[in-house]
Amino acid sequence: MRYSTIINFLIPRIKRTNKIKVIKFLNLIVFLSIFALISSSLSLYFENKIDKLEKKVTQLEVNNFFFTNQLERTAKNIKLTENFLLSEIENNSLLEIIGEISSEKIRLTNQRELYFDPFFLLQNIAFKNRNEITRVTRDAMLIVENLDDLDLVEKAISESKRIDKKLNKIISDESLYETKAPNENASKDAWDEHYIKYNEFNKQTKIVLQEQLNFFLNYSYPYFSSKNEAYDEEVTINLEEISKLSNKETKTILYAFIIQVIIFLIIQSFEFSFEISSRRKNAKR
Repeated sequence: MRYSTIINFLIPRIKRTNKIKVIKFLNLIVFLSIFALISSSLSLYFENKIDKLEKKVTQLEVNNFFFTNQLERTAKNIKLTENFLLSEIENNSLLEIIGEISSEKIRLTNQRELYFDPFFLLQNIAFKNRNEITRVTRDAMLIVENLDDLDLVEKAISESKRIDKKLNKIISDESLYETKAPNENASKDAWDEHYIKYNEFNKQTKIVLQEQLNFFLNYSYPYFSSKNEAYDEEVTINLEEISKLSNKETKTILYAFIIQVIIFLIIQSFEFSFEISSRRKNAKR
């Protein structure tokens, strides 16, 4: 580009040699300005894409908090319920054996210890599992991503409501039955007969515990495991894409710089040729 007209208009008294230096300096300024503009535009383009990917990764990391937390809790709930059911079987077998060898004179156990006391322990575990299942369905709904997820979560919610309904009925029936308990002055046989009914409540509660365990095994663990695997894969893909974009950004700016240098050199060569041509014409005059 030529700025001789501008120079002559603005500073007509500048010597010719100085004027050439000024023109070259202005060319350099224009070159740097255009390069800065192109670099900024390219950086803005790539940074915008990288920013979107980074936000996506951040959201995935937030979701992964639910995945890992629920996987850990589910594993603990499965282990706790399984161990508890096994220990109940062992304890009941032991108490029944002790009961068989008891006599009227030496009672090593009684109907209260066999049936009444275990019911409330079973009830507490069932309540704990119910709270955990509620947490599972709530967290699962927060990270639903597609219709398949939604369908699975809705089935899980429906199953949790069914299990909860059975548990509520057991609690309601037990509360109603307890209102018919013998009075304090009733005979031992009357109380034993009252406590024996709790064997049925215990069986029903154990069925609920098994169904809660199946819920953890069939819904909670598979769902959050699949989400955790998908998270690892998706984060890896996004991080690789971010790395590629960063490399592209660096290379593109470098290429833009090289192209600008080439253009600058071409312009300077034209300037130089024009100056030589002008000097020759002036020399002839």
